[in-house]
Parts: sequence; structure tokens; C-alpha cells
Amino acid sequence: MAFYKLWKTNAEEAFAIVRMYQGYLAKQRRRLAGARRIKKTKQVQKLMEFIDVKLNKKVGLKRAKESLVNCQLCSVA
Repeated sequence: MAFYKLWKTNAEEAFAIVRMYQGYLAKQRRRLAGARRIKKTKQVQKLMEFIDVKLNKKVGLKRAKESLVNCQLCSVA
């Protein structure tokens, strides 16, 4: 309601607030996209480590399987 009143009385100031908020949203969108990219890279790394352990029949199978608990790329864990 306060923004509406501001827009009615001083439209330029209201549009300045809108531009500032749009800039904030653009920065957040870039930050979150980067975080998702990093998360996906880490999940792929953990999945590849698990496959490597499984194929080479190494003793670290349990540890590798536990690292896949929150993996969204697979349904192994």
C-alpha cells in the first residue's frame, strides 16, 4: 500500500525503487544459477567416484555410496 501511495504522489521515485529492485533480482538470478551449476558439478563428481569404486571393486564402496545420499542425478543411494 505504501508503494501505491508513493507511485500516486511521486512516480519517478517509485520507478527508481522498481529499477533498483529489478537490479537486485538480476544479481540474485545470476548468483543462484552459479550455485546450481556448482552443485550439479559436485554431484557428477560424486557419481563418477562411485562408478569408479564400483567398477574397480575398491574397498571404499560404502563411503562412496554414502556420498550419493542427496544426489539428484541417480537413484543409487
